[in-house]
Amino acid sequence: MATPAQPRAADAPPTPVAALRAALKAGREALRESFLAKPDTPKLLREHARLVDTAIRGAWRESRMPSSRSAATAAANCTPAPTSTCSC
Repeated sequence: MATPAQPRAADAPPTPVAALRAALKAGREALRESFLAKPDTPKLLREHARLVDTAIRGAWRESRMPSSRSAATAAANCTPAPTSTCSC
């Protein structure tokens, strides 16, 4: 059973997840305002994709996961033969 999140002090710095959510919320609101001022669906979709891509890259960096090239190399080096087990 999951435990509820503990409340944080008002002066505590935001967690990376909270900062990411806030950036997405602010970005989406800016996109909404821009779209309502001058509707342009292709532009909205491009800019939203850019916003989400930036957020995903930031989350990836924050998690300190290996770069995609490193991860792909590790996966390629850990492809077991049909009769063996992976020794990663």
